[in-house]
Amino acid sequence: MGARNYYQQPTYQHVNIEPKIKVERRWKFKWKPGSILLVLALGYVLLSFGQVYYKTYQLMDTKAMLAQQLQLLQQENMILAEKHDLMQSDSYIEKLAREDLGLVKPGETVVVPALPGDVKLFRETNSNQDIRH
Repeated sequence: MGARNYYQQPTYQHVNIEPKIKVERRWKFKWKPGSILLVLALGYVLLSFGQVYYKTYQLMDTKAMLAQQLQLLQQENMILAEKHDLMQSDSYIEKLAREDLGLVKPGETVVVPALPGDVKLFRETNSNQDIRH
């Protein structure tokens, strides 16, 4: 054998021994029936929570919409209550009778404003006569 360089790797040609090289093994997962059941159960739980969360989101959205509608209806109800109270008052009934129905109190004179050229003749009637329009 000749002179050997101490800085070189030895060769093992005369011996059937391969040098042991440490290979870093990666972790390999083996699918066992228990692990498959665990993954399926975990998937089912996550899916169930997702459905519950989505349903809760929809209900909260519906609740907000209904609360807004309730507020609008309460405001409308207040306006209608005020109109109802106004229409039940004696002054409103008298105003309606005078303006829309043309009624007058005994002893009052009817004054109808007219524009020039738009004058209609007014004929007084006795209270015994029938008034027709």
